[in-house]
Amino acid sequence: MRLLLVEDDPVSAQIATRTIEREFPFVNIVQAGTIAEADQLVDVVDAVVLDLGLPPATHAEVLEW
Repeated sequence: MRLLLVEDDPVSAQIATRTIEREFPFVNIVQAGTIAEADQLVDVVDAVVLDLGLPPATHAEVLEW
C-alpha cells in the first residue's frame, strides 16, 4: 500500500511518518509538503493523510481529488 502524507511542517511530517511506519510497517510512505506536490502524486497512491490547514487550497478543493 502506498500512502501520501501531505504535511508542510517537517517535524510533524517526521512524527507522522515514524508513527505510521511503526503501526503499519507494510505501508510505503510518499511525502509532499505542498498542495502542488501532492497534486502530482495523488494518482499513484492508495490513500492520503492530509494536513487540513495546508494553504492555499480549501478542504473542499482537496477532497475533490
